[in-house]
Amino acid sequence: MLKKYKTYSTILLLILSLSGILFLLSGGCLYAQNVEVEARIDSTSLLIGDQTNLSLKINQPDSINILFPEFADTITRSIEIINRTPPDTLHLDNRRLKITRKYKITCFDSGYHHIPPFIFHYNIDSITANLATQPIFLHVSRVDIAPSDSSKVIFDIKLPDKMPITLSEILPWIIGAVLIGLLVFIVVYYIKKRKKQEPLFKIKKPEEPPHVIAQRELDKLKEKKLWQKGKIKQYHSELTCIIRKYIERRYQTPAMEQTSNEIIEALIRSGFNNNTQFEQLKMLLFSADMVKFAKAKPLPDENETALLNAYVFVNETKQTWQKELDDQKEKTVLKSEEVEESKSLRVEEWKKGIVE
Repeated sequence: MLKKYKTYSTILLLILSLSGILFLLSGGCLYAQNVEVEARIDSTSLLIGDQTNLSLKINQPDSINILFPEFADTITRSIEIINRTPPDTLHLDNRRLKITRKYKITCFDSGYHHIPPFIFHYNIDSITANLATQPIFLHVSRVDIAPSDSSKVIFDIKLPDKMPITLSEILPWIIGAVLIGLLVFIVVYYIKKRKKQEPLFKIKKPEEPPHVIAQRELDKLKEKKLWQKGKIKQYHSELTCIIRKYIERRYQTPAMEQTSNEIIEALIRSGFNNNTQFEQLKMLLFSADMVKFAKAKPLPDENETALLNAYVFVNETKQTWQKELDDQKEKTVLKSEEVEESKSLRVEEWKKGIVE
């Protein structure tokens, strides 16, 4: 009887112990269901020597403490850790935490590499629990220049990258080319001027008045003494050419391309109304037309008179032109004086009105 009692007591004790263990395990499983761990890699395919980020994340209640896996300098035999960041904690709603830690990793062995699950440890009511992430596969490939068997061959991991050329890099060359081109141009320009015995820089003289040019040309024609040498047609051609150029500059009319009648009509339209000068100009132009087209032979006095009429026409129209400018200035001065006088009278009338 006593032996049966001991047997029942042992069975009951075992049942109670198993119940307690199951209760604690159920509590651990309950916590485990509220904890999430994750391992993620930015890129699962790399070239030899390239780098990528490995992130370990925990989503947990704030009432427990979970430990991250600890590493030295490597995660596996082939995968090296370059640097790591401290845990970054983010507080979520419902008293939960999201903790992230990042590792920068690299690999110098080509092929497929298996990263085993990462184990996180935490304690619940003096019971240690573990959580594991999913495994990760990393593919490390060779660059194109690597030989098939690189165990005994020294080669570059990667060829140098070709960077684009920037403006700041080529700008000094552009400026240098422009300066060299400018220097060559100056040397060639100087040599050409030196050979021609010309000054390096031409200074443009101020344009002379039309009457000054015409008088100088008439003086040269007089010195040639063409009609005295029997060159009567050439004499009258050059004489009318001088007068036509003068009229063209003086009255802005294309006299070199007009007939004698067209020149007279153009002068009339421009306001020319001096009868004496008109007669002198008509006599000069029509006498030249008779010599050039009708082969007339003027007397010596007529040749002298033609040159004299040219001098008189230039001088008279020059004086008239200058007189017109002087009259215009005088009219402007008189008008300003009249305006000032009118203002003075208005001021006096205004003052007189105030006094009255």
